Amino acid sequence: MAAENGWVLLVERLLEEKANVESRDPSLRTPLILASLSGHTGVVQRLIQNHAQATSQDYLGQTPLHHASAKCSRGMIETLAGRGIGIKWRDGLMQTPLHIAASKGSIDAIRILQKNNADLEAKEKNGKTALHLALINGHTETHKMLLNDGGNINAADDDHEGQGPLHYAASTGHIDIVKHYLDKGTFDTGAKDKKGRTALHHATRNGHTESVELLLDQGVDKEAKDYRGRT
Repeated sequence: MAAENGWVLLVERLLEEKANVESRDPSLRTPLILASLSGHTGVVQRLIQNHAQATSQDYLGQTPLHHASAKCSRGMIETLAGRGIGIKWRDGLMQTPLHIAASKGSIDAIRILQKNNADLEAKEKNGKTALHLALINGHTETHKMLLNDGGNINAADDDHEGQGPLHYAASTGHIDIVKHYLDKGTFDTGAKDKKGRTALHHATRNGHTESVELLLDQGVDKEAKDYRGRT
């Protein structure tokens, strides 16, 4: 309770009394995880100084840095990532803290994680990178930043669809992202997912007229067929 509520003086007193810094609640959350969830940087610093396990995982497999990234807590992320703690650790969904930050669209969090060697190419359990997750969750500026920082524009996910970022952008009607990809000129516009569908198929089947017109203007093959023989 003291850690979760940010009561620094009480935490210090309990530490003096040799309180167990690795005690867990029913969700397997340690005091350090609870302090991270609540954004109490001062408590986190004191717990780490007293040898709390900084990569402890809760019932979801998430570490303090996962929770700090989800909360987009800049000070907390700097405290943990700056010590090299948990940058590449994965939760139960095989997500790193960078995946979490990208899903939330937190540019500040991503910057700090990248500065501390977060892996842009890491894939979660369905094969999605941070680049995929930023786009899927509608964070276009975050997506552009990751792309400009070296995110793989041709990375396909590993689930049953096998879609790349342009497929997702075309499917969801993010015309600015589609244009951004085409302007970069490094994306295979004819790339197909596991069902043989191109970005043009996805834009068409979801009724995104602007994306369709933009792709056609770029010379995308309008006769390309999916695995059912449909254009």
